[in-house]
Amino acid sequence: EISGGRVTLGMGAGWQDREHRAYGFEFGTARERVARLGEQLEIVHDLLREDRVDFEGTYYRLEDAPGFHRPDLTILVGGSAKPGTAGPAVKLANEYNTLFGTLDEVRDRKQALDEACERGERDPSTLRYSLMAPCVIGRDEREVLASARRIGTRFGRDPQEVLERYGDGPVGTIAEAAECLKQIEEIGYERVMLQHLVHDDLETVALIGRELAPAVA
Repeated sequence: EISGGRVTLGMGAGWQDREHRAYGFEFGTARERVARLGEQLEIVHDLLREDRVDFEGTYYRLEDAPGFHRPDLTILVGGSAKPGTAGPAVKLANEYNTLFGTLDEVRDRKQALDEACERGERDPSTLRYSLMAPCVIGRDEREVLASARRIGTRFGRDPQEVLERYGDGPVGTIAEAAECLKQIEEIGYERVMLQHLVHDDLETVALIGRELAPAVA
């Protein structure tokens, strides 16, 4: 209600041991985490749609749990388009989000998701494909370098290392970043989530809204 329906519920198998330890979650193996995700996704999907939910799994058990009556909430699954996350997403999610790589890698993941939809007898057009990518932009090369320097300061990296590390994504001048985003769209992704890595850098936020967004509209 507060967001006017703009909430997206993101779910994934997890990948960083440190994050799990910080919040007291068992990390386990990749196979175990993917299996847990499958059960979690089924539980959440049903709780959003049913009055009461019973579930008996390997990791979780529900008995007459009250539902939330919110089938309108978007369920997003994040991953690298491998079967362990793609399969459950095809069955139960509204959107699949993957991290950026090279354009060839992004294209391969799109193909893998299409094939997962085919195996799951789901029309691929009903599963939204999205991408998450770091954004390092400026009006000119000087501003791009300044943005990279701000990111580097936060993460202890040299500005040039930042540009090389994120160089496959929407990095560079507005025109260069816009061209990258258009190529992603042509592959078949409906939206890109730009990772703004320095949260107090409002100049870049304004640049995204006032210049980059109109350039790809």
